[in-house]
Amino acid sequence: MGKESAPGEISRLRRCMNDLVSVLSLPAMWTGRDLSGVATVLLDGLVRMLDLDFAYLRACDFGSGPPKEWIRLAQGEAAAEDIGRALAPHLAHDSTTASQHIANPVAEGTASISVFHLGIQESIGVFVAGSQRPEFPTESERLLLQVATNQVAIALQEARRMAEQDAQVEIERIRAGAALRESERRLRELADKLPEVIWITALDSEKVLYCSPSFETVWGLKVEDLYREPRLWTWSIHPEDRDRVVANFSKWIGGAEINYHDIEFRIVRPDGEIRWIHERGVLTRDENGRPVEVSGISADVTAARQAKRALETAFEQIRALKDQLYTENIALRERVEREVARRSSELAAMNKELEAFAYSVSHDLRAPLRHMSGYSELLQKKAPSIQLDETCRRYITIIMESAKRMGNLIDDLLAFSRIGRAETQRSLVNLSQLVTEAVSEVRQEAEGRNIEWKIGALPEFYADRSMLRLVLVNLLSNAVKFTRPRSQAEIEIGCINGNNGELTVFVKDNGVGFDMKYVSKLFGVFQRLHPSDSFEGTGIGLATVQRIIHRHGGKVWAEGLVDQGATFYFSLSKEGGSD
Repeated sequence: MGKESAPGEISRLRRCMNDLVSVLSLPAMWTGRDLSGVATVLLDGLVRMLDLDFAYLRACDFGSGPPKEWIRLAQGEAAAEDIGRALAPHLAHDSTTASQHIANPVAEGTASISVFHLGIQESIGVFVAGSQRPEFPTESERLLLQVATNQVAIALQEARRMAEQDAQVEIERIRAGAALRESERRLRELADKLPEVIWITALDSEKVLYCSPSFETVWGLKVEDLYREPRLWTWSIHPEDRDRVVANFSKWIGGAEINYHDIEFRIVRPDGEIRWIHERGVLTRDENGRPVEVSGISADVTAARQAKRALETAFEQIRALKDQLYTENIALRERVEREVARRSSELAAMNKELEAFAYSVSHDLRAPLRHMSGYSELLQKKAPSIQLDETCRRYITIIMESAKRMGNLIDDLLAFSRIGRAETQRSLVNLSQLVTEAVSEVRQEAEGRNIEWKIGALPEFYADRSMLRLVLVNLLSNAVKFTRPRSQAEIEIGCINGNNGELTVFVKDNGVGFDMKYVSKLFGVFQRLHPSDSFEGTGIGLATVQRIIHRHGGKVWAEGLVDQGATFYFSLSKEGGSD
C-alpha cells in the first residue's frame, strides 16, 4: 500500500475503526470460552483492515497447558508453531512496538513487524503484525493495533479466568465424583453385608437395578436370575398372599401422596420352605411427581414370627393354667373352709373336754389330796400317843409334802391351761412399772438374802399386761431361786432394740447356770435340768413363759454356762404381735 493523502488516510482510518468496532463488539470477544474463535475473528479482521501479510498471537501461561498460538495470513497457509519459532528472536519483552525489519517468515523478502506485549503486571501474551510495506506501521495503524491488542489482552485475561474457573469446577466435579463413587462403594459394601435384602427397581423398564447378595440366602435364588427375570420376585410370593401383595403394590405406586410401603407376606423357596418377609419401600418421583423408581429393604422375620407365635401359645397356656388354678383354688378354698369348720368343731369339743378335765382336776383330784393331807396331819398329831417310831413319822412327813407338791402342780397345770384359752387384752404397757411390781412380788422369796438388782431403761409397748406380768414374775422367780447358792446374787433386767421394730427384754443372773446342750428342754412342760431336792418347782413356769410370748407373736430363748449364770430373752413387736 503506497503513501496516501491526509484526507485519504483519515477516511481509511475511519473505515478501519468502524470495522474494528464491529469486530470488538462480538459477544464471543467478552463472554465466550472459545479463545480460538476470538483470536481467529480478530486476526482475520486485522489482516483485512490493515492489509497485513500476517497477524500472529500467542497466549502465554494459559492454564496448566502449553502456550497457545494463532496465525492468520493474507495469502496461503502456515503453521502457527513454525511462525512462532521464526519470530522468537524478535519477541523479547524489552522490544518496542516500533517497526522492525526482519526476514519475512511467510514470503520472500523482508517484512516490517510491530510487536505488542499483552498484560501490565504480568505477561499474558504477545501480538505481532507484519507487512511488506516499509512504512508499516503508520501512526494510525499503530493506534489501531494498540486499541486491538488492548482488547485482546482483556479477552485473554477473561478467557484465562474462565479457564481457571472451569478447571476448578472440573476439579470439584472430579472430587465430587470420587466422593460419590466412594460413598456408593461403602454403601454397597454395607448392603452386601446386611442380612436384609436391599433392592432398587426402575418402574418404567421394570428392571432390577440392584439387589444385595442376601437375596440368595433368604429367597434361595440367584441374584443373576433376578436381574434377568424380575418377575421371580412376584412368582416367589406364597399363592395365598400374592394377590394381596400385588394389589398393595399397585395402590402404592399409583397413589399421589403415598410414598412409603410396609407389608408382611410369605414366600416359597425353591426347596419348599416357607418364610415370612417384612418389606418396607420408598418411591422416587420425577419433577412431575410421577413414580420412576422404587427401593426398599426386605427382612426375613420368620424366626421373629415363630417366637411371637410361641409366645402367644405360651400366653394361651398360661391363661388356661390360670383358669384351671382359679377353679382348683376355689375348690381348694371350699375344702379348706370345710376342714377349718370341721377342725374348729373338733377344737371346740376338745376345749369343752379340756374344761371338763380342768373341772375334774379342780374338784375331783383335790378331794383325795385334801384327804391325804388331812389324815396325815391327824396321824402326825397323834404320833406321841400311839407311839410311832421315827421312820413312821418320816413317812407321814413325806406324804404331807408330796400332797402339797401335788396340789401346787395341779394349780400350775390349771393356770397353764387357762393361758391357752384366755384372750389377750392388749394395751400400752409401761414395762418399768411392770418390772417394779414383779420384783416386789418375788422379794418375799428372797427374804434375808443379799441380792443386787440392776434395772435398766425399759420402754412402753403394746401387750396383755397381766400375762406379761406373769412372764416377768416367772423369770425373776427363777433368777432368785437359782442364785440361792451365791452369797452375793446379781440379777439384771434390761432391753435391747432389735431389727424390724422389735424389742428384746432380758433377765440375767449369776446363778448356777445350765449346760447349753440341754437348752431345748428348758421350755417344755415338766422339764427340769436340776434335781428337785436342790431347787423346788413343778417345771411349768418356763413353759408358761413360752406360751404367753408365742401368743404375742414373739420369741423366747436362753443362754447359759454351768456355774456361770444364765440369761433369758424374749422379743416382742413394739406395736404388738398377732394373737
